[in-house]
Order: sequence, then structure tokens, then C-alpha cells
Amino acid sequence: MGAKPKVGKLTYEEQYQEVHKLAQSAGWAILKQMMQDEYEIACKKQNRPGPRPDDYEYMRGVLHSADQLMSMPDRVLKLFENNALIESASNKDDKVL
Repeated sequence: MGAKPKVGKLTYEEQYQEVHKLAQSAGWAILKQMMQDEYEIACKKQNRPGPRPDDYEYMRGVLHSADQLMSMPDRVLKLFENNALIESASNKDDKVL
């Protein structure tokens, strides 16, 4: 699959640091809390009597989206860690040759 292109002029390590700062920020905490609230509302609506099949599909989408958004920094940090390791190994290999 190969390494993904760097964003702007940041190295993968710098990208990791920026996303790590985001994950620790108050702004992210606010967004995460909002998504957790939406997740709980969707769960409660799913358990009410008489939902239609369309309601189930909508709620599944809400739950999936909220879950994906809440876990995004962790997934992105892992991606940057892996890319930084690949880049570091590649640079070491270039020096050996």
C-alpha cells in the first residue's frame, strides 16, 4: 500500500505531534462530548417502541458516524506513527546504500 503523502511540509512526526495536540485540546473534548451526547440520544431513540425500518438505518448511521469521529484522533495518530517509522527506516536504508 505504501506510505501516504505528507500534509504540506510537515514530516510524519510533526503531523503526529499536531494531531496529538488536537486530541488533548479543549476544542476536541467539546466535539467528543457532543458526539457522545448524540450517540446516547440515538441509542435511546432506537429503544423506543414502534420505530420504522428507516429509523433503524438512520440510527445505525448516527451511531457509526459518532463512533468513527470519536476514535479518529487515535486512528490518525497510529497512522502517523506507522508512517514515521516507515520514513525513518527508509532514510536509514538510503544511508546504508
